[in-house]
Amino acid sequence: MEIGTKDIEKLIQKYIDNGGEYIELYEGTLGYGVIALVDARGKLKQFIIKEVYLNEWSSTHTITTYAKRGLPKKYDKKLEELGFYRNVDYR
Repeated sequence: MEIGTKDIEKLIQKYIDNGGEYIELYEGTLGYGVIALVDARGKLKQFIIKEVYLNEWSSTHTITTYAKRGLPKKYDKKLEELGFYRNVDYR
């Protein structure tokens, strides 16, 4: 699914309001780069949002949704490198 920046901002705010966390995994150039919306409590679905290059002046984003406990290991490892540790029970 491709989505614009304003919609990404709304999704992030709604996720934070529901108790989730926003973590930037990789910095973007025009947009958000690669971000993770995660919930250490394991109550919310998780999202990986990636910036997709269109041309020199614009980009869009793709969103991948994961089950409450289904975040891929490569993202889990990056989160730990950034100092975000999810609950032991959650893993």
